[in-house]
Amino acid sequence: MKAATLPSTEPRNLLVKFVAHSGLCSRRKAELLIKRGEITVNNFVITNPGYEMQERDVVRYNKKILSQEEELVYLVINKPAGILCTTIDPEGRPTVFDLLSHPRLKGTRMYNVGRLDRSTTGALIITNDGALAQRMTHPSFEMRKTYAATLHKPLTEDKIEQIRRGVQLEDGFVRVDSIEPSRGRHTQTMHITLHSGKNRIIRRIFEQMGYYVEHLERISFGPISKKGLAKGESRLLTHKEIKALCSLGTASSGNGK
Repeated sequence: MKAATLPSTEPRNLLVKFVAHSGLCSRRKAELLIKRGEITVNNFVITNPGYEMQERDVVRYNKKILSQEEELVYLVINKPAGILCTTIDPEGRPTVFDLLSHPRLKGTRMYNVGRLDRSTTGALIITNDGALAQRMTHPSFEMRKTYAATLHKPLTEDKIEQIRRGVQLEDGFVRVDSIEPSRGRHTQTMHITLHSGKNRIIRRIFEQMGYYVEHLERISFGPISKKGLAKGESRLLTHKEIKALCSLGTASSGNGK
């Protein structure tokens, strides 16, 4: 793993997340407590669950100072082929967590946000923010993802148009957001973007068209890209990236999308 450079000012949580991760209550209950005016920050009542915590803020509930049980960590790793997206494999095969060795992760339970199958490479988000990971992997939360799929032969124009119109699979109709050749007119490697979270969806779309995917790589997952990372390398997310992820997660819990 490439050593991640820690920012000089570490990103802090939204107030609602801070309260929830203090162990006081669930996130939903934390939001209610804040809106009722039962939570203070630096002795001031804050009723906005989205208040962004500053480094030296002191949070209290019933005069009791709250602190987070553990520091929240967010990373993106460029998953290599042959690596599993699981914490422990009964057969002893390597997992993405075997690639993480940063001191800040010692003794911390980490979660992968979504999965990539063993042969698929690319962007995978890993965090100890279990609440966020759970929301973003819920079936109702369809995150925008972009892949590069290399096929066993060039994709014909009529097949490209057919995929753009939508493909009927055994478990439902699927329409991609976009599909384009990755290099000009070269149609053996395609860039495909979609929101669907169906299992093996990219491979199944092309199989339906009579094509075999020789290599599949996820370029980005929502606002997070693997750009600049070699296979097996990871980095801490920036404050801006974390805020974007948390905003998406919060939106999904509120509107079912």
